[in-house]
This record gives sequence, C-alpha cells and structure tokens, in this order.
Amino acid sequence: MPTISLKKKKTEKSRFARKFGEEKLRYRFTLNFSPIAILTIIVASIFLLGGGFYLVMEKPQPFITFYGRIYPIIPGELSSQTLSEGLASMLFLGLGVAGAYLGWNGLKVTLGRRVSTVKVMLGVALLALATVGLYLLFQAKI
Repeated sequence: MPTISLKKKKTEKSRFARKFGEEKLRYRFTLNFSPIAILTIIVASIFLLGGGFYLVMEKPQPFITFYGRIYPIIPGELSSQTLSEGLASMLFLGLGVAGAYLGWNGLKVTLGRRVSTVKVMLGVALLALATVGLYLLFQAKI
C-alpha cells in the first residue's frame, strides 16, 4: 500500500531563476493617487465623453422649437446636439460611474451582509438605469 506524504516536495529551480535569482522576478507596481485627483479625472472624463468640449466650443441652443413644440433632442441628426442632450448624456454617464463605484464598494468593504447587499443592488440598479437612459437617448437621436 502506498504511503501518502504531506511534506512539500522541493522543486528544481529553472535556469533563469538559478542565474538571476527569484527576488528579481517580482515587481511591485502601485499607484497612490489622492481621492481629489481620482475625482477630478472621473469628472473630466464624464465631461469629455458627454460632449462637454462641443458644448463649450459651439455654444448650442438648449432646445429646439418645431411648430410651436419644444424638443430637447434633435432627432435624426448625429452631427449636432442641443445643450440638454449633452447634459442628459453627462447625467447618465455619471449615474453609470456612481453605480459601478457603489457596486464595487459594496463588494470590497464589508460593513455587514445587509449593507453590502444593498450597496451592490443599488449599484446594479444605477448601472441599469444609466445603460437604459443612454440607449434611449441614442435611439431618439437616430
């Protein structure tokens, strides 16, 4: 009957590890940004992705009027946008980022099972709301 040993087997080192050593194979790379810098990067990204540069440079109308009705979106025109379209897209992008952060924070920080579950569910709901809102905004443009 064969015996089972619980001792750790010694493995042979590779030629690379014998030549250069194992210590040089491990690299530690960390980025330590302040929360203000991270928040600034996120706000700038949302601003640029939402069409903020276009809104600043072109100064579009807040809405259009057609036969006495007010439309916040220019339908069928992908090359231009109103101010309300840009602000709506920034709002939905911000909701998506907030939902992603809230869900991640709920999985990372454990204050309790109920608190973590609520954070994750709220994050998923915000992500779903942002996705649906951006999709509907895009469908209204087409």
